[in-house]
Amino acid sequence: MGRAATGLILVAGLSQLWGGGTADATDSATTAAVGLANAIDGDPQTFWHSAAAARKPLPATLTLDLGSSQQVAGLTYLPRQDRAIPGFITGYNVLVSVDGTDFTTVATGTWLPDAKLKAASWPAVTARYVRREATSGVNGVASAAEVNVASAGTG
Repeated sequence: MGRAATGLILVAGLSQLWGGGTADATDSATTAAVGLANAIDGDPQTFWHSAAAARKPLPATLTLDLGSSQQVAGLTYLPRQDRAIPGFITGYNVLVSVDGTDFTTVATGTWLPDAKLKAASWPAVTARYVRREATSGVNGVASAAEVNVASAGTG
């Protein structure tokens, strides 16, 4: 496990930490090359991509089901790594929920449009569902090579 920020422990992959964590997305493209599973597969060379902006404009969400309630305190986002920039997320919200229905915003902000690892952090909260909402992105779309959740750690 790597560190996302002081006091946060980066989850190497949802399936490894929470045994059976799943992901769901809205407005995603449907081809296998840009499918949702690519955002949590641990392979930075694969990626998820939202639907074309002309067909479905942002926001686009990616919701992670951790399998059970956990103490979460951050999220990392690795943009696509294939040297193409469409879909680099530049504006985001992070929301959490214990039931998958009622979500609370815990972080909001902007990221630079580059391929470097991004992070968002907040005071630890209990959540089963973590939702990354892309509010803006290069060419009006969103993509993600990897999205990981960080749990509260002991620095």
